[in-house]
Amino acid sequence: MHTGKFSALMIEPVMGDRDARLAANLTYVTGWGYAIEVPAGYRSDLASIPKIARLFFERFEFDTAAAAVLHDYLYSTHITPRWMADALFYDALKSLGSPLWKRSLMWAAVRLFGGRGWVADFMEYRRTRELPDA
Repeated sequence: MHTGKFSALMIEPVMGDRDARLAANLTYVTGWGYAIEVPAGYRSDLASIPKIARLFFERFEFDTAAAAVLHDYLYSTHITPRWMADALFYDALKSLGSPLWKRSLMWAAVRLFGGRGWVADFMEYRRTRELPDA
């Protein structure tokens, strides 16, 4: 299977917050040619990492940041089912050159512990923004 490809990631810090904001659109084209565009201005926490996992991962790692923003966007908008958002996260990590052990652990973490975020992120996005057209 072919892996996808990202456009350039341009983020800026959000003052007084731990989030980052996209300074320009972020586009991910999947290995099968489907494009997902995260709009400029979208806010992401870059990675919600449980304390135990912080032994292995930092909240912001440049080599995984674009995949984390994509995953946050998919979780907050529900433009794909959750299983597909997680599969795209894995594919995105692979396309960024993330080692097999790392992307496998990160994928397992979102599959095991992402259910609450799936609901909470969507409710927050819905409360603060208009949803994209389906």
